[in-house]
Amino acid sequence: PNSDELENFKKELSNRYELPPYYLESKILGFPSKNLMNKLQQEVLMLYSYDSDPDNISALATMYKGLNLIAKIPSIVCYAYRTKVHYFDKESLFIHQIRPDLSIAENILYLLRDHKHFTPKEAEVLDMCLVLHADHGGGNNSTFTNVVISSTGTDIYSSFAGAIGSLKGPKHGGANLAVMKQMQLVIDEIGLNASDEQIKQVIDKILSKQFNDNSGLIYGIGHAVYTLSDPRCIILKQQCKDLAVEKGREAEYDFYHRFEQLATAEIKKRKNINVCANVDFYSGLIYDMLCIPTELYTLMFVVGRTVGWLAHNIENKLYSGRIIRPAAKYVGETYDYIPIDKRK
Repeated sequence: PNSDELENFKKELSNRYELPPYYLESKILGFPSKNLMNKLQQEVLMLYSYDSDPDNISALATMYKGLNLIAKIPSIVCYAYRTKVHYFDKESLFIHQIRPDLSIAENILYLLRDHKHFTPKEAEVLDMCLVLHADHGGGNNSTFTNVVISSTGTDIYSSFAGAIGSLKGPKHGGANLAVMKQMQLVIDEIGLNASDEQIKQVIDKILSKQFNDNSGLIYGIGHAVYTLSDPRCIILKQQCKDLAVEKGREAEYDFYHRFEQLATAEIKKRKNINVCANVDFYSGLIYDMLCIPTELYTLMFVVGRTVGWLAHNIENKLYSGRIIRPAAKYVGETYDYIPIDKRK
């Protein structure tokens, strides 16, 4: 489309899904929640009520509604967080107006900070994080949840709310936070200036189920699909390095880099398999350098992944149209039928 057509398209979307001026005060500020993922689910379902044709599930209507959700979710996340820390953590409440001239990444940094300021590098790195988390195939749990729900013929608000519920689970959405907790414990144990030998000793303790959560897992290392390298991690690693230079935190980046190299080598030695650092290994450190609260790590995942949810939702409508009903196989024992009057 040319520039005029694009502007008309934006105005049409804005008019179609415009919220009343009191929405922020009545629906977000007026209803604080201790759990931000649950709060986001509530708000996504609430947007159903402000859609003039919410149950239209055609591919085109789904695209419009999905774009509306992609645009609104980042600000809902930021406002819900500011509300939560004000009411439950007793911090000062500050609310900034959304700036249409800023990108989603820029608006997130703008809305979360009381001083509103951010650097171009900070915005670039956060934008890259959102892009790299946007999609990872149709098999990841939240995307699959969204498609399964959508395949019944229900509305996109229900589908997105279900996907958010899926991502709330720590096995899916909490990986980068698990990496941060793990790495902080390691750094507290041996320090940033530790030798390679000291790092190897901690890695050995983790793999031997004697450190961190005693699971034997090194969080951020290994992936179900990628073995030689995770291309998302390679990109984030460079962004992390650049941001660390700007923030004066090169020592932490260098420690992460050495830990990554030594951990992959030790797993190769022990199990004779190739593993690599995954996208979550550096993303937590990046969010920390961006001063994004740990409570929002999974929410940042949601902000990025909404794009993938929408893409798969539309793709399924266009090329499948069938209800998704996964099969289940009974693997227990079988018994002869006993009449009810003869049962003990």
